[in-house]
Amino acid sequence: MIMPGEVFTTRYIKAAFHKSDDPSLRGLDVEAFVDAAAGAYPSWLRGMIAARLILATVGSLLVIVALALPAASGYFA
Repeated sequence: MIMPGEVFTTRYIKAAFHKSDDPSLRGLDVEAFVDAAAGAYPSWLRGMIAARLILATVGSLLVIVALALPAASGYFA
């Protein structure tokens, strides 16, 4: 849930603010808000997020492959 939240931040915040009872939140320019927040992040953060996404995906695939091997079937039997 965290990774999609980082990718679709503007969409999620817009939806949350739209549901709010506070009229000042519903009138907020979410794109400008998210852009300002992203501008405050260190420059290396995007690379770290991309690396985490790649490592999590590759790691998950390796676990799936390892569990599908015959040795795993014998171990968990």
